[in-house]
Amino acid sequence: MSLPPARCATCRHFAAAGGPVEAALPGLRTMSSAFADSRGDDGICRRHDLLLRATASCPEHQPS
Repeated sequence: MSLPPARCATCRHFAAAGGPVEAALPGLRTMSSAFADSRGDDGICRRHDLLLRATASCPEHQPS
């Protein structure tokens, strides 16, 4: 039986704090804020330059 894939939330490349998200998405502040509750635990994958859910997974996961 194989283990479930590691989640992005535990990867060293995943940045979920509001500051890094706003820096990666410059126009975000005009609509709202990356610190808003609606974003939840979503964050930026600095390895792939993607906005992802914390529950996403990737074969290139590296534990933080």
